[in-house]
Amino acid sequence: MTNPGPKEHPTLFQAPMVRATLEGRKTQTRRPVTRRNSVIGTEGVAWADLDFDRAWPDNMGESHYLKVAHRGDAEGFMDGTVHRVYPRCRPGDRLWVRETWAIDGCGGRVKMDRDTWPDGWPTDRLQYPATDEAPNYSAHKGPYWWNKRPSIHMPRWASRITLKVVRVWPQRVQDITVDEVVAEGLWQFYAPEVRQDLPRDDALENSHPARTRIWKSFWDGLYARRPDLQWAANPWVWVIEFKKVTP
Repeated sequence: MTNPGPKEHPTLFQAPMVRATLEGRKTQTRRPVTRRNSVIGTEGVAWADLDFDRAWPDNMGESHYLKVAHRGDAEGFMDGTVHRVYPRCRPGDRLWVRETWAIDGCGGRVKMDRDTWPDGWPTDRLQYPATDEAPNYSAHKGPYWWNKRPSIHMPRWASRITLKVVRVWPQRVQDITVDEVVAEGLWQFYAPEVRQDLPRDDALENSHPARTRIWKSFWDGLYARRPDLQWAANPWVWVIEFKKVTP
């Protein structure tokens, strides 16, 4: 399969992850393997035909694709045949981060179409609650964000973080190591009582309390409404390693 060339992909980050990225503490992100962020290497094979319980990464997980067995039909046709699944996001591509945002002096319900902004996008009025102080609009209420906009509605021109993809590989969500927890930007969120006996270079074993208290909690918080993607299901994920670049 040939690489079609660098592309740009939007990605959602919560406020703690935005801060960790800006501070250089976050250099990895994980996303469940789904039909939206993946490409099947065999033409004519449908996503529903693939059995991800019978999947494995090529070359011990160091490659950029998964090998996945076909479920087969009622007559057993194609059952057990193996097909490659690639990430849409490839090394050299760029991620632009969507985060909660606001426009100074502009209500959250104001439209973002060009007719509303004939003089151009208000880039000089952008605000980012992850790092900016809330405006003090009222002495009675004090500082607060009255006009925050959801990250999912952030357009490309409003994004302040651009990331260059360095490497992508498949992994089971439970196979994360302690160094990768650090690379996810989570290390600073370890409670002292959990972290005090855990050296940074120590292996994160399956039974280690740090894994269940930190990574499991974080992951399940993201996918609370998707049992099939939660920690217990141990889904396949694309691990995306990146570095911050100028937008």
